[in-house]
Amino acid sequence: KSSNDFTISDEMGDFDDWIEIYNPSISSVNLGDFFLSDNSTSTTKWHFPEYDLQSGEFLLVWADRDLNDGPFHANFRLSAGGEEVHLFKSEPDGIRWVDWIIFPTLPADFSFGRENDARIPWILFDDTTPGFSNSGSLNTANREVIEDLIYPNPVSTTLFFVANGDFRIESLEGRAIAKGTGASFDASSLANGVYLIRFDNHVQRFVKQ
Repeated sequence: KSSNDFTISDEMGDFDDWIEIYNPSISSVNLGDFFLSDNSTSTTKWHFPEYDLQSGEFLLVWADRDLNDGPFHANFRLSAGGEEVHLFKSEPDGIRWVDWIIFPTLPADFSFGRENDARIPWILFDDTTPGFSNSGSLNTANREVIEDLIYPNPVSTTLFFVANGDFRIESLEGRAIAKGTGASFDASSLANGVYLIRFDNHVQRFVKQ
């Protein structure tokens, strides 16, 4: 959630950007090995404190750079003009991507989240529910559904498309890497990282890992 004018305030009474973390598993998850970032290449930008996130629990992280305001205040902010958020985890063999989202331009006090908790699609909410479930109680008249064009994302081997057609794989700098026609792409030869896939006038980012 960016451009938070009056939806919810933090411990200091400030209306700052926030990111909601949800644990859909049946057991608690210790967040001490996790990191949040607004940059895919800065994988350890903000380190979660030691905290056991219980099954079904929602947690708000304030993206305000106010590290002295409490343990769940990250060292970056979000742009209402569109931004990316990445969740990473430290593993014995390195840092692993857990989840990520690129959200569009957000009006004041709108949020961007999963229509149903822990599932796609991601949509624009005009009735935000920080700290509570997104499912089952929202006004559907004023929300924009963002459909995924590809799956799975992140991908290790084959990237599938929701429709058959011409596509082009590019680096984030716009350099052409591959192109073709069909309903899938063999991504196994790509180096790990973030890429663009272009279908006519539609573009989506994906992660190779």
